[in-house]
Amino acid sequence: GITMKQEIELTDYLLGEVINHKSNDYLQNYYFTHKCVDGNGEIWYKAHANYTVSQTTSLWFREAEVSWFEEYE
Repeated sequence: GITMKQEIELTDYLLGEVINHKSNDYLQNYYFTHKCVDGNGEIWYKAHANYTVSQTTSLWFREAEVSWFEEYE
């Protein structure tokens, strides 16, 4: 398994789209609420889904799997 270090809640939630075409969540948009670094130093983001599935952990995606939507002021 993956060893996660400290989870950090983002001050501003980020809207992103999953761009990993092998993922079941491909092209889904999520708000990402937390980030985390694993034991290999890779950055992961935790998605807040609009639905909940019982007995399922949070949706975590590697940074490379997410395309961020820029927010224009």
